[in-house]
Amino acid sequence: MSLNTAKMNMMRQQIHTLGNNDINITNILIDLPRENFVPEEMKALAYADVEIPLAHGEHMFTPRLEAQILNAIQTTRSDKVLEIGTGSGHLTAILARLADSVVTVDIHEDFSTEAKYRLKKHGVYNVRFCTGNASAGWEIDKQYNLIVVNGALPTLPDTLRNQLTIGGRLFCILGKDENMEGVIITRNSETQWLSKSYFDTRVDPIKEATQPEKFTF
Repeated sequence: MSLNTAKMNMMRQQIHTLGNNDINITNILIDLPRENFVPEEMKALAYADVEIPLAHGEHMFTPRLEAQILNAIQTTRSDKVLEIGTGSGHLTAILARLADSVVTVDIHEDFSTEAKYRLKKHGVYNVRFCTGNASAGWEIDKQYNLIVVNGALPTLPDTLRNQLTIGGRLFCILGKDENMEGVIITRNSETQWLSKSYFDTRVDPIKEATQPEKFTF
């Protein structure tokens, strides 16, 4: 099967079944060669409904999960985005094409370096790449219209949700083990946030994330 056929199968079997009618997202998914964001030996599986393994024991989200996230966050051209977990850079590139700008942070320096090279090859320049632990926020004095956490958190740190502007949205996958759900947290005021669950899933946890305290009775 050719990669182009595999891409069309992905769109028909994984993306369109979600009811995604956003033409911008559809066009980007078709236009951006996903095979250029996976390890060389995994190119044949670039459009399959599987988590493709990356270095450091990490995995790339499936096309279906990426589309679910994009449907949930409703990115706009004015959004200034913080992405936590760069990975291969594929979702970074999509966010950059939909938003005003993206700051993306990964704990693995090689992920940041490789993703920057890939995005440059595809003409994506409105991204700033950083290396470090952003699981509890990044450059805490700054705020963003949209924060996307590419991995599971056991709990959501207050420092992270405080980086949202009023009206801003934060996507993360909350939970542990088999109990994880994709949620959107919207900041309604200086002191109020609204949380809405969108779907159940299972992904790698953010390895550097702070774990909730354990109590002994």
